Amino acid sequence: MDEFKKPNKLDSLERSLYSPNSNFKNKSRNKLIKEDSDLPNDWVTEVNNKEDNPLKKEKKKGMSFFSKVLIGASLFFIIALSYALFVFNFKPNNEGKNVDITVNSPIAVSAGEEFTFDVIIENNNNLSMESIDLAIEYPQGTRDGRDISTDLPRERSDIGNVAPGEFLRETRTVFLFGEEGETKQIEVKIVYRVPNSNAVFEKRKVFDVVLKSTPIRMNISSVKEVTSGQELKFDIEIISNSNETLSNVLVKADYPFGFIFNDSSIDTFESNNTWLIDSIEPKEKINFTISGEMQGQNNEVRYFKFNSGLRDLKNESDIGVLFTSVGKTVAIERPFLEIDIAVNNDNSSVINLDSETTTKMSINYKNNTGQKIKDVEVVLQIDGDVLNEGSVQASRGFYDSSQNTVTWDKSTYEKFADVGVGESGSLDVTFRSKSLVGIERFKNPEMSLSARVVGTRVQDEDVPEEIVNEIFKKLRVNTVVMFDHNSFYYDGPFTNSGPIPPKVESETKYTIKFAVSNSSNRVSNGTIEMSLPRYVKYEEVVWPSGVDIRYDSRERKVIWNIGELKENIGFNADKVEAAFQVSIVPSISQNNTSPVLVDDIKFTGTDLFTGEQITEIGRTITTSIVDQRNYQDGSVTQ
Repeated sequence: MDEFKKPNKLDSLERSLYSPNSNFKNKSRNKLIKEDSDLPNDWVTEVNNKEDNPLKKEKKKGMSFFSKVLIGASLFFIIALSYALFVFNFKPNNEGKNVDITVNSPIAVSAGEEFTFDVIIENNNNLSMESIDLAIEYPQGTRDGRDISTDLPRERSDIGNVAPGEFLRETRTVFLFGEEGETKQIEVKIVYRVPNSNAVFEKRKVFDVVLKSTPIRMNISSVKEVTSGQELKFDIEIISNSNETLSNVLVKADYPFGFIFNDSSIDTFESNNTWLIDSIEPKEKINFTISGEMQGQNNEVRYFKFNSGLRDLKNESDIGVLFTSVGKTVAIERPFLEIDIAVNNDNSSVINLDSETTTKMSINYKNNTGQKIKDVEVVLQIDGDVLNEGSVQASRGFYDSSQNTVTWDKSTYEKFADVGVGESGSLDVTFRSKSLVGIERFKNPEMSLSARVVGTRVQDEDVPEEIVNEIFKKLRVNTVVMFDHNSFYYDGPFTNSGPIPPKVESETKYTIKFAVSNSSNRVSNGTIEMSLPRYVKYEEVVWPSGVDIRYDSRERKVIWNIGELKENIGFNADKVEAAFQVSIVPSISQNNTSPVLVDDIKFTGTDLFTGEQITEIGRTITTSIVDQRNYQDGSVTQ
């Protein structure tokens, strides 16, 4: 069936509309009528009372967003204003804004002199300032104005009350120390209360003071150039600028690499680079010299730094408050005509010797220029009372005993007529010191050596130039420690018992006595150690009472701690003596022998002048006694 012939209302309507026979009439529109509906827009709970049903109530109109913002802003403004009024009227720190601290002080002061300043506290509040606590923080190096030796890092004191509109003045006097030009800062703080309040208020004031001069001036003098191995000296001058007596002033040196300290004209303090000046009066000058040996390569430059200041109260070997620093630069140069002295193959600037031993000295020279050096002369000077003048022997040189000089020139040594470029050589001398245990008495004996070389160099312009070089050495002679030691039976401080000579399987007691002498130099830590054989018994008695002798039973060693030995003791004064007692019960295997009582005897101590360790070995002590009554060889009998 054709789909167009299907019954369809739309198709029928369309055909009617466009049909020429259509009789289409306009129809009138119906009016729309609004009808109220009791149906809700959402699910609601059933309400018994119809009047209480929210669906029947008239909906109220809400507050606008602008109104809410306006109300919130107003509330914020009221709260902020209330907080500001509270802070302005009641916040504790605000009270400090009405308090003034004024400090009246000079802007500069000389270090080490009295420094006085005033602290003025002015109360511009309507309330009184009560229980005012004044705290002052001082810079490092401040000392108490009442006692310059007392450190004053801070102070705190209760200074009372200040009424409204009034002021309070506090005066303080201190000593400020430091370097010239240094700025010192002082902080003043007050803490106080006001009536009827638990709040605590504070106010601070900081002010500066410049140190216009240092309390100590230091001058250092030395050469600008030195050759490697040559003695180097520094002359140090300490001058007080203070109007007060200064105590505990330290001078400390920083040595560069290659410097070997030798000596100082005043005693060092704890180490060889620190000196303590107990006190220095106003305008007083203190001078001392230090010497040492500078070692290094040609054209090297070494820097020395010297500091002065007050000794640190906690670490007494350090400077707590620095006054001044002085630096010195020393250049190491190779001399044109180099010369050096070696004593017993040691070329140090200070060399220790044993007395009466033959000393060999070599003078080494070298031409370091690019030209020949003509007419060379070397003069060696030997000074010192301890020199044995008759022992000096010089190879290829002339010794003048009246002047204690040895001279080498081209008349005695033909090579000195003309020393070529880079040419070197050696000159030999031998000598001895005098005996330190003879008739003469010495204290800290030493000899000084100085060698001076002179030559002429002719340069390209045929202009002769004299070349001079000089070197110094110091020889110190070690002290001589000797000790007498023997076994006694009849003599000595103890009463001995048993058969003499000793008998097999019978006990005999002996006294072992020592007498120590020391020649020329003070000795510290003197000790004598010795061993007892297994068949010898230590009797636990010593003489004199209180002498420091102890016995180590495990090692079977007797140790006498002598301590310090003065110079020339045992020669001009009594010897240092001590004794102890031992016993022996000889075995049949020791028959017809003199058994050893004490063996391995050795003295050790330190020579305080030379710094050398002194060692002396003693002979073995046997049963052979040396009493004044008679001599017994000590052979055991049956």
